[in-house]
Order: sequence, then structure tokens, then C-alpha cells
Amino acid sequence: MKNKMGLIIISAITICLLVVTGCSNAKKAEEAKTSESTAQATAEKFLNELYEADSNKSNEALVSLDNVAKAHDKFYTITTKDAVNTIIANREYYRILKVSLVNKCSLKATKIDFEKTFEDKKAGKFGFNYTATVEAIYDKDQRREEDTEKGYVGLVFEDNQWKVYSHSVNTNSKLLTKF
Repeated sequence: MKNKMGLIIISAITICLLVVTGCSNAKKAEEAKTSESTAQATAEKFLNELYEADSNKSNEALVSLDNVAKAHDKFYTITTKDAVNTIIANREYYRILKVSLVNKCSLKATKIDFEKTFEDKKAGKFGFNYTATVEAIYDKDQRREEDTEKGYVGLVFEDNQWKVYSHSVNTNSKLLTKF
């Protein structure tokens, strides 16, 4: 009788452990998906900000170095400090503003597609290749022109949120090289 009771208790404990472990693994898988989708949403927000420019505001932003620096303020909430410094040093956003000003057009990303290329769970990082469709709307005649640009964006989980820590353009849009 004691042996039967002992077996029942051990069986009950084993079943409970299996259920808890199974639920825990399912929760971890769901968290990973949520993290990836949240990271991708941050990447999309960053790219929308990067490719957005209005010809009137571009003129104001390029008048002085102080204004150029202020134009980059919108990136501080979604990128690491080093990433913002790199964007400024590489003139990534400056290029967008300059194209908008010279061509007297507004720019924006109309579609962004992602492909995950990198994941490091321990370091809390994701990497995505992207293809962004960029649209120009010219001030003079409201003519629209589209082209694509391809690149890479890396994200890190920092300060309880996803932030862009790396960005590079692999294939330049012809539209964004018209100076």
C-alpha cells in the first residue's frame, strides 16, 4: 500500500513537472516571436523616419550645422547613441534631406520588406536585410516617382526596448542619388 501511494505521488509530481516545462517552453517561443516582431517594428519605424523628408523642412534643416543636428533628434529614441553618431558621420539622413531640397520633392518609404539574417538571443540582437520602396512627390507638378533601396539594419535590446545599433545601404536607390 505504501509503495502504491509512493508511486502515485511520484507520478503526480512527474506529470506536474512535464506540464510546467511544456508551458514554459511554449511561453519562451511566444516571447521570441514577440521580440522578433517588436524588433522588426522598431526597424520599420527607423526606416520610415530615415526616408521621410519634406522639401520645405529640408531647407530649414540644412541652413546650419545646428539645424542639421536637430534634424537627427528624431532618431535618438529608436537608435543607440553610437548609431546616431554613425548616421550623422556617414551623412545618411543628410543625403535624404539634400535630395529632397535639390529636387524640390517630399520623400517617404511606402513599403518595407524584411528578411531576418541574424539572431543572437543571449546578446538580445536581431539583424534584417530590407528592401524599401521610396517615393518622391515633386512640389511643382505633384508627379510621383518610386525606386527601391536595399540595406541592412541591426537591432539590440537596450534599456528595455529595441534600438537600431547598425544600418547600412547595400544597393543605393537611383532616386536618392540625384543631387
